[in-house]
Amino acid sequence: MVVRALFAYLFFSATLVFSPILLFAQANQGTQNQDVLYRKLPKWEAGLFSGYFYLPDYPGAEESQSRFLILPYVIYRGEIIRSDRGGGLRGRFFNSDVLDFDVSVGAGFKTHSADNQAREGMPDLDWMGEIGPRALIHLHKGSMIKIDLSLPIRYVFTTNFKSIDSQGYLFQPELKFRHRALFDDKLFFSFGGGPVWGSESLNDYFYEVSPAFAKADRPAYDASSGYMGLQTYIAVVRRMTQDVNIFLGLSKNYYKNAENIESPLFRSIETESYFLGLSWGLYTSGVGSVDLNED
Repeated sequence: MVVRALFAYLFFSATLVFSPILLFAQANQGTQNQDVLYRKLPKWEAGLFSGYFYLPDYPGAEESQSRFLILPYVIYRGEIIRSDRGGGLRGRFFNSDVLDFDVSVGAGFKTHSADNQAREGMPDLDWMGEIGPRALIHLHKGSMIKIDLSLPIRYVFTTNFKSIDSQGYLFQPELKFRHRALFDDKLFFSFGGGPVWGSESLNDYFYEVSPAFAKADRPAYDASSGYMGLQTYIAVVRRMTQDVNIFLGLSKNYYKNAENIESPLFRSIETESYFLGLSWGLYTSGVGSVDLNED
């Protein structure tokens, strides 16, 4: 039990920091030639990250909550194990100019049901983690614009740091665009999105209402596997100094035609998330391994 809880703590400490920074950002890049940029990335980077998040309580929730984090971050560019701008903490087993194949992760915040009217009296939604294989297809790699197709299949679990529970699987293909501003070499944009499909157990976790928690305005409901919605995002990073970067992001999710939209817990067909963060680099090592696919 202690080992499992420790694993969960390390997992979320890593992914809650890496995910927003590495999804939204391309940092520490200047005006050098593109090949030089790729080949002069340090093997280690470390620093502090602070971020403000405004997020829906769960997919399709009517209510949202504000979150604030201050945590250390580490970027490591090993040959296999990496925590970099290519997708957070991951194990990379194959890469080329056209295709990467790796193991990637993701994470989500805890939701207290007492703070959500639709879930009042129901069990809390615990901290969530995702891990699984991913194929990353490089559709275009230019000096200003990059386009990738990400194809991850992830196992989903939750934890209260005392135990870990399985919640099924999701498939989340995503088209990702990254663009360096022509008018400002310290400004970068990312945007993209794609549909999400979940297994029955994952949809049950979000949308099922067992008879024990049913009431007049929340009838019992048994969720099904299938389409969960469309996720989109746009983000900007501005390099203020060599060590300080500011991040701004907006995510918009659409749930029209979702498989479980009839659930009484499904209260909104559109949700928005906002993110504002700052990273401060404190340590940078020497040049790491050559990587032609990292931003």
